[in-house]
Amino acid sequence: MSGCVIYNFLGPAKGSGRGPLDPLVRVSSSEASLPLSPCFPPMSSLPDRKRSRLSPPARALAASLAQFFVAATWRAMNPASRQNFTEAPAPKPLARLYYETPDGWTAPLFHLAPCPGGAGEPVILAHALGMSPDVFRYGSGATLAESLSERGFNVYLFTHRGDRNALQPQSSTALQTTNSLQPQSALQPQSIDIEDDPLGPMLQPQSRGYDFDDIVAHDVPAALERATRHSGFRRAHWIGHGLGGQLGLAWAAWSGADQLATVTALCAAVQFDQPRTEVRAMSKALSMLPAHWHLPSRATARLASPWLDEPGDVPPERLRGVMNHAVADLPVGLVQQLRRWMKSGTLCDKDGWYDYVEGLADAQVPLLIGAAGQDLSCLPHQATPALEAWGGADKTSLPMPPSWGHLDPLLAEDADKYVFRPLTAWLDARRKLSWERDGERIRRSA
Repeated sequence: MSGCVIYNFLGPAKGSGRGPLDPLVRVSSSEASLPLSPCFPPMSSLPDRKRSRLSPPARALAASLAQFFVAATWRAMNPASRQNFTEAPAPKPLARLYYETPDGWTAPLFHLAPCPGGAGEPVILAHALGMSPDVFRYGSGATLAESLSERGFNVYLFTHRGDRNALQPQSSTALQTTNSLQPQSALQPQSIDIEDDPLGPMLQPQSRGYDFDDIVAHDVPAALERATRHSGFRRAHWIGHGLGGQLGLAWAAWSGADQLATVTALCAAVQFDQPRTEVRAMSKALSMLPAHWHLPSRATARLASPWLDEPGDVPPERLRGVMNHAVADLPVGLVQQLRRWMKSGTLCDKDGWYDYVEGLADAQVPLLIGAAGQDLSCLPHQATPALEAWGGADKTSLPMPPSWGHLDPLLAEDADKYVFRPLTAWLDARRKLSWERDGERIRRSA
């Protein structure tokens, strides 16, 4: 090539006598080989914005090294302690049953089969904000999921569109993005590893954000339908902790609890106090973030686990294990709706037009409410309004020790005594509601 030509694509200057595509400058081959100005770098020198990809073995090695680092940090801080860093390894994987929502999302229900001879009534366990379904079955002792399975229930661990295992609609424009930061979707399993990339969950573009109302309107009924169809019963028992309890209450208010046999809400606030100044400032900052982002709380909890402690009766090694194996990233859309609840003082939709608490007057199924005395996210006076607003006559309060915090109903040493056994006994007395209600008799489907 003897050189290059620079054309004017902006149009000729007045009086220049040139046409719009007449060459402005002819550059010889020797001049073309000279380095260009720093203001106009050659295309080959532009930074590659595509993120490097780790192979699965490399990701597994990175995760192992991270776990070794936090465990070694804790051991260095407590050289004389005889405790293990964590009480148990991560729970073993469970079978998955996928459900699809009307707007195209797909998410799994993790299934724990009933003990041999059990009737198999379906129970859905819904986790709190910032936790994963494994919080219901972590530890070396009794767990809520295993306690229900041993009593003959089909146990389904609920996930929704805000969880890392959810799949976006395939028609989503986010899946066609050219940005190197990929959406949180198993439709592209090789694009980004959420577990080992601390910034990946926060910077994942999606077609649109989602919020609490989307999960109530789409995910909850789809999961209930999938669980009842799989188990062969007409209705399912709902047990939720934190956000999971709020979802159950909101669906009962929204639908009148048509697909529900019972509702149990543990540490699920429906009334909200005015937050402190620093909390308001933090929520204001979060309100400026895109609703489809996820805050990397999972990686943060792992790194902070050597120093974490919670008021209550959770054994330290069990708490550290949960922080390493049962924490999930925070969907910004859900956190932003929590800000709306704090401003309005009640559990409502994102626009503040519909009050879920007022809608509870139409719910007639049995209700069980439990709250911990030291739970900073849900004090007893924030949970009991659900009992007062509930329309059904069968409503019960589950007493808990006053020293318990948010995670104690699932993880405390005495959780089996104060929660698991009373809760399973309460459900035992209402098993028939999975197929019969108010004299109605329904034959179990095949």
